[in-house]
This record gives sequence, C-alpha cells and structure tokens, in this order.
Amino acid sequence: NILKGGIRDGKEGFIKACLEGYYQFVMLAKLTEHHKGNHTDNK
Repeated sequence: NILKGGIRDGKEGFIKACLEGYYQFVMLAKLTEHHKGNHTDNK
C-alpha cells in the first residue's frame, strides 16, 4: 500500500511514505523502551 502510494505520487509521495515509516519506527521504539522501563521498575 505504501509502495503503491509512493509510485503514484512520485518523489513527494515516496518521501512522505519514508517519513511515515520512520515515525512509526520511532513510536514503536519508544513503546518498547517504555515497556522495558516498566518491567525494571516492577522488580
């Protein structure tokens, strides 16, 4: 789905798709880090 949008919109669509993917990666990393912190606090 992201690839199709990137190809359809050209360079701008591709950059937008990359930024969205990067944003999702950062949010996932923060959530994972947050969960690790909670487990450490619970011990």
